Amino acid sequence: MDNPNAPLTQAHLHEALSKWASHFDGRFAQMESRFDGRFAGIDSCLTGIDSRLTGIDAHLTGIDAHLTGIDSRLAEMDARLTEVDSRHNERHDMLRAEMHHMHDDLIERINDKETKLLQAFYSYTESNQKRLAGVETEGASLKSRLSSLEDRVIELEKRLNMPPAT
Repeated sequence: MDNPNAPLTQAHLHEALSKWASHFDGRFAQMESRFDGRFAGIDSCLTGIDSRLTGIDAHLTGIDAHLTGIDSRLAEMDARLTEVDSRHNERHDMLRAEMHHMHDDLIERINDKETKLLQAFYSYTESNQKRLAGVETEGASLKSRLSSLEDRVIELEKRLNMPPAT
């Protein structure tokens, strides 16, 4: 985002969510790779021990302790992954709520601007209607006066063109 004070858009929120998702995907892939490496090492160790364990019970006790430690570490990692997932879901929900809030705010602002524009147009049409009514009234008044003048001219012409009655 070029301007840190600019409001977030849906595209910015989507970009942020994509970055978070790719970040966590990368982290999960690293953890999975480390687990695969550790499990591969454990598997080879267990295979070697199984071939030698025909009569050695002391080694089994050590291996059991070692496996218990791995299980506890796996449980810890599972708990961490669950925590990371819950934090990711919380952030996702927060971003979604923020996005809905911004959407509602934008709709409200658009409605306010629309109302103001309509009020301005109504004011303009009212004044225009009054002016037009005034022009029509003046036109009717002029027609009435012209009609009166035409009647007077006709009366004058009648007097001038007709001989007096004897």
